[in-house]
Amino acid sequence: MAINEITLKELLSSKIDSLEQKIQDYHTLQTEISKNILEQTKKTNGRVNKLEDKVEVLQSADIRHIINCPRLQEIKKIDDKILELDESLLEFKMIKKNPKLFIAILSVSILIFIGSVIYSLYEINSLVVDVQSDMVKKEQTK
Repeated sequence: MAINEITLKELLSSKIDSLEQKIQDYHTLQTEISKNILEQTKKTNGRVNKLEDKVEVLQSADIRHIINCPRLQEIKKIDDKILELDESLLEFKMIKKNPKLFIAILSVSILIFIGSVIYSLYEINSLVVDVQSDMVKKEQTK
């Protein structure tokens, strides 16, 4: 039995040594992971601190607020010009929205124009006829 006990002790000793080595390796791995996490956290905190400094500079300058904007008058002028252009384009928006109505209005306008031209030509023709008849009467009276 002494041989079995010695073999058992050696077996247990080797298993314990193996477990001890695995625990040591696992501890080393966890230490490396913790160091990497700490290093990345420091980098991130450094970036955040830089951004916070920039935010503090902006807040102390108070340039975010429109009241303190040095170009406020120019912005208002541009807004006014945009509104003016928008108002001037209302007719074109109406044409784009109602093309049939636009064509009807245009057709009626053209017909009225043609009618007024024909009426004017008729009046001019009747005036010419009157002038000619007056001239004929004057010549006959001479």
